[in-house]
Amino acid sequence: MIKLEKICKVHRTEEIETAALDNIDLTVDNGEFVSIMGPSGCGKSTLLNMLGLLDTPNSGHYFFDGEDLAGYSESQRASIRKANIGVIFQSFNLIDELTVSQNVDLALLYQKVPAAERKARVETVLKRVSIDHRSKHYPQQLSGGQQQRVAIARAIVSNPKVLLADEPTGNLDTRNGDEVMALLKELNQEGATVIMVTHSEHYAAYGTRVVRLLDGKIVDANAEASADAVL
Repeated sequence: MIKLEKICKVHRTEEIETAALDNIDLTVDNGEFVSIMGPSGCGKSTLLNMLGLLDTPNSGHYFFDGEDLAGYSESQRASIRKANIGVIFQSFNLIDELTVSQNVDLALLYQKVPAAERKARVETVLKRVSIDHRSKHYPQQLSGGQQQRVAIARAIVSNPKVLLADEPTGNLDTRNGDEVMALLKELNQEGATVIMVTHSEHYAAYGTRVVRLLDGKIVDANAEASADAVL
């Protein structure tokens, strides 16, 4: 589904040049659950942004469903992203002035889905993540775990092929973190391709494999995680 070849990303300032990603080769097959791990500053979030078409490399090739997107414009990349990729953020990124339903509906509104269809799909996905009883509440009226469920609903309401999660349990306690991870695992078992950045060996073990980064390089693309590791 996704293939990266020799992807490089360099951040430059007036005084220093830092290689965030250094000749990254990575393939993610349809239906995989890939956990990305590594120390702070190793390039995990940059890699996730690259996979999600939220950032562009300085060099290299990005193939999505066999199509090389290297020469695509930002608008072309945005169209592919909206149609195929859902993103879950650590900080939820919900809009405080909108209700739960309105936050999820926004993802479909951007795609110009008809109102009746939007309403039906929002209701269905809120039930899927067990937050439909809070549909008229606002984000500040919800717990962290509930807010993350809304964020997941927003990410999957468009039926994306790929679901990206950037530290989805980072702002949650253990119980809520476990519930969110169980939901991501269910979505993967139902066919979604999941790519997740995490610092937790325990949660990384929910994936089918672990990709380990160090200093912008992949040091192991088929690592194992210990489910018994201390968080």
